[in-house]
Amino acid sequence: MSEGIITAIISAVASLIVAYATLHVQIKKDREKSTEEIKSLLDKHREEYLGKISDVKGDIQGVKDDVLTINANVQQQVAIIEVKIETLSERVDKHNGIYDKTIALQQDVALHEEKIKVANHRIDDLEHKAV
Repeated sequence: MSEGIITAIISAVASLIVAYATLHVQIKKDREKSTEEIKSLLDKHREEYLGKISDVKGDIQGVKDDVLTINANVQQQVAIIEVKIETLSERVDKHNGIYDKTIALQQDVALHEEKIKVANHRIDDLEHKAV
């Protein structure tokens, strides 16, 4: 083979190697750039989500505080209701005692009325016999 052909082949092979190396370097740079962009996006989204998670944690704490306040208010209202129920229970007991006494008095009055009737009949009988 002639020296010119060998030189052309070597030159072509060298050009291909340079082109391949250049392409390889460019692909590597593009891959690194894409990787950096993806990392940047991931970092950005991570920060956004961490911020949102922080907001949600704050909201949950707010709800927890509200629930604790409501629970304290409910317990206070329950204590007031228990006192009122106790007071009403005492009043009902007094009323029941008065009612029982009233029934007993009514029975006593009925008994005494009956005795008075019997006594009046005896008096009438004695007055009619005496006449």
